[in-house]
Amino acid sequence: MAFDWREYLELAKAIKDLKGEKFSKEASQRSAVSRAYYSAYGFALSFAERFGYRKTGRSEDHGKIVKFFRSKGLNEVSESLRKLRKRRNVCNYENRVQNIDKVVEHSIKLAEKIIQTLS
Repeated sequence: MAFDWREYLELAKAIKDLKGEKFSKEASQRSAVSRAYYSAYGFALSFAERFGYRKTGRSEDHGKIVKFFRSKGLNEVSESLRKLRKRRNVCNYENRVQNIDKVVEHSIKLAEKIIQTLS
């Protein structure tokens, strides 16, 4: 049975405000942004494969999927995926994330919108 990528979005919502004895709320927020991105990316990739997109299984798919949706006239999906990826990269690789509360909320909303549009 195929994985339901929407589960990552639910996980993002569940962890975004967590704080533990050995991890900060910021760690949870950064993880939530990453899960929101991968929920939308995985859902979009599965959708695109049904319409002829051939994934490579390499990092280049992240950029190619954005171009695929743009070529199909789904510019809002394309742009939202691009924004989500950029935010995920900041959260995964940068030492500082400005306005992380807003980044988390906006990332979750973008992922929800992508999934709703493609459903």
